[in-house]
Amino acid sequence: MLEEMTEMTPHLLSGSGTLANEAMLGQIKRLNSKGLILVNGEFGKRLVQQAQRLSMEFEVIEEAWGQAFQMEKIARQLEQENVSWVLMAHGETSTGQLNDFRILADTCKQRNVKLCLDCISSFGAVPLSLENVWLATATSGKALGTLSGVAIVFSSHKIDPDDNLPSYLDLGLYATDVPFTFSASLLESMHRALKAYPARYERLKQRFIQMKEDTKDWPNLATGYPTSRTFKIIEETRFLVEDAHLSGFELHCASNYLKVRQLFQVSCIQPEFEKDWQHFLEFHDVYQRYHTKEKAYHEE
Repeated sequence: MLEEMTEMTPHLLSGSGTLANEAMLGQIKRLNSKGLILVNGEFGKRLVQQAQRLSMEFEVIEEAWGQAFQMEKIARQLEQENVSWVLMAHGETSTGQLNDFRILADTCKQRNVKLCLDCISSFGAVPLSLENVWLATATSGKALGTLSGVAIVFSSHKIDPDDNLPSYLDLGLYATDVPFTFSASLLESMHRALKAYPARYERLKQRFIQMKEDTKDWPNLATGYPTSRTFKIIEETRFLVEDAHLSGFELHCASNYLKVRQLFQVSCIQPEFEKDWQHFLEFHDVYQRYHTKEKAYHEE
């Protein structure tokens, strides 16, 4: 099923999405060459930090949070630098940006550059054809809607073991075997979640369309991400997150990268989204009317 969804060979590790990215970076480092990492949000930034810890050689192209990458700028960088690989986050959930990689994949193919993608959040959210992608990562949590704990690295090529890599990160050991202890319950949970596809793609799409319509007047940071929206906290909503919490609704805002930028997020991947979302909208309607009334009272 995983291979059918991506047209690539999956390697399963026991761990988080961060582990999947570590294993992918381990394979990239084997190239012993210079690369390029693209950043337009928190998770692109984390890829840079992970690559730095591995003492990898690379350049960085960084755009403002929520801004799409400029393919012309990337193409120029590939022409000017001796780059053999490019790494980016496909689903930049910190901003609500879904980074289009199709044009980039074609550009990389033309220049014989290996494209690698962090699909931790986008896998399971949208149908993915990873044609012309060298490596990509995913996880059992996030959009799949099941338990986290299965890290996945997809490859377009056969991976051989490498004694220079830590055993747990050596994808070559996972190619034909299960080299280390794996939780059977995690695998069963993911197996059941995968049975919901491809129908789940349409369900998530319809949920997002409804959420987007209901929040069209909210100040959002970026557009395009298919399962969540990132909103700016403004004067009228500065207590919304806290008040929602007191009323039983948890809006995602606890991550430090959201706090420092005064952002909060709403996602539609949870099991009973339709019912929960309707209840939240009822709360929000009362909340908005109350604060509108309070504002008018204080302005008199």
